[in-house]
Amino acid sequence: MIYIYNSENHFRRENEMENFKLKYLPTLLMLVVCISTAKADMVLSDTNDKFSIAEIKFSKELTLENTISLLSDTDANIAIIQSQYEFNGQTVTEFYTPPQSTYARDIHAYSLKNEYTDYRKSLALAILENSTFDKALELDDSAKESIDAILRSSEPSSINITGVTLTGDRNELSKVGTQNNVKTIDITTIDNIKKNAKKASLTKKTNSNSEKSSTNWLPDEGFTFLNQSTVSTRYSLQYMKWSNNNFDLDDTYEHDFFLNNYNNNLGTYLTLNSSTPPSCMPSHTYWSTTMPPLSAPYLDTRLDQNGLCSTKEVPYTIGAAIAVALPANTLMFTYFVANNGTVVNDKYKLTGQKGIRLPFWCYSTWCSFGTEQANIIPAWRSGTPTAYAW
Repeated sequence: MIYIYNSENHFRRENEMENFKLKYLPTLLMLVVCISTAKADMVLSDTNDKFSIAEIKFSKELTLENTISLLSDTDANIAIIQSQYEFNGQTVTEFYTPPQSTYARDIHAYSLKNEYTDYRKSLALAILENSTFDKALELDDSAKESIDAILRSSEPSSINITGVTLTGDRNELSKVGTQNNVKTIDITTIDNIKKNAKKASLTKKTNSNSEKSSTNWLPDEGFTFLNQSTVSTRYSLQYMKWSNNNFDLDDTYEHDFFLNNYNNNLGTYLTLNSSTPPSCMPSHTYWSTTMPPLSAPYLDTRLDQNGLCSTKEVPYTIGAAIAVALPANTLMFTYFVANNGTVVNDKYKLTGQKGIRLPFWCYSTWCSFGTEQANIIPAWRSGTPTAYAW
């Protein structure tokens, strides 16, 4: 998310808004999905640059083999593969970012399935190992059974792919929209993103009022874990919970975990590798979250306001495009596992970031523009590995 500072922060937190959300949220979210489908052609027609970004959602979940087949004739790079699976009664949304300049035809399905199997086992073990840290993390019998099933699996897991993010030439990307099983395709450029960023800032100023700013949109409690994983890599596991959802219908939320690379560029505990600008996606890593699908979770870019990838304060972030759909009194997590960084001792911070979704019907990182930011764990806390309650 590109952060936009606005000194006239505001909140519309009256009882009427709360009642409105409870009564009309399901209908409005369905309407938003319908609008997204209808608007895809308009977004496509507005893009003219050579480098474009396509957010593609499938009309049904596809297997990895079917996804490769659908994209095999496309000369576009795969930036993100998004998939889902069920874990202990919750839907886990996964994001896999291949190495840079990966085409669909470069992917070996069986090898990637084995990677997913290892990544899911790594997550299961991280949850299990940290479950004794606090009473709130204790596992019931159902959770233990779910973890045990993942750990006992000796064959590649099924991967139910719900969408992909592609980068490349606009005309090449547009061909994918004609394929069967493509529900929506939103194509944009960096120029359009910059224009929307300006609109987002003006929108916040127009809607601002005299109410005193607060941070009642932040999660109330959570945990931060940073450690060595079971697949010769390192991970971060972030838990969060809200007692009340105080977001508006157009709000986004990002749980921003940062590692410190200010110290003479020695590096970070987790690899800081990203694809080149303007994509700036974390390269060759696995991410997942239990933020519900209705909240439209997305993997955040590392593109900063200068058009470069952040390399000093390195973010590892998953956001919710429809923050109003985040459930209250539910412990959720974000998880990412990556190759080892170049340092063993690192410093970190954790912030919450609220933003605005523009256009309203778009749910990717490219349509989320930050308007407020607040510390959860102030910069810079020392210690890696770490286990910390906040």
